[in-house]
Amino acid sequence: MMTRGEFSEILYRLRAIQSQSLTEFPNITAQYSDEYTVTIPKLNIINLKVSFADLYNEKKALETLRAGLGHYMNPPGDGKKIVIFGHSSGYYWDSSAYKHVLRQIHTLQNGDMIYVNYQEKGYVYQIFSQQIIAASGMANILQSNGYEEIALYTCWPLDSIRQRYVVHAVRI
Repeated sequence: MMTRGEFSEILYRLRAIQSQSLTEFPNITAQYSDEYTVTIPKLNIINLKVSFADLYNEKKALETLRAGLGHYMNPPGDGKKIVIFGHSSGYYWDSSAYKHVLRQIHTLQNGDMIYVNYQEKGYVYQIFSQQIIAASGMANILQSNGYEEIALYTCWPLDSIRQRYVVHAVRI
């Protein structure tokens, strides 16, 4: 028996194969052990590493972004709020490959998918809303809604730290 998430993943892969005239879907799950990665097809993000960050240590949280995305709160599959964050505008001194990884976050729309691989399990989330909040509004991002949801956020507008662009996706 398969879950709805596994079925959704199969449908997504079949549609990608058909629409892109591929002979097979690129193998995006072969490298997992206890890895944590995110795939956001609309942003051309494939298996980007996610690292757990300390919510109370901004310096260490920013350091995780040199290797991909950061994560606060609950792990995927726990039925609770997941917060994932990344850069949209890198600092001039930052030479990492990920300093602009979420630069196009504003192009995500309701219905777009986010795929998470965590501890050799796949999870599928569908975007249902977007919002822009003040940088001081982090408490709103962290607040749980009683169901498994990803809040994906980055600084906004581009090249600024005044606000946060937040995309909300529910597990399907």
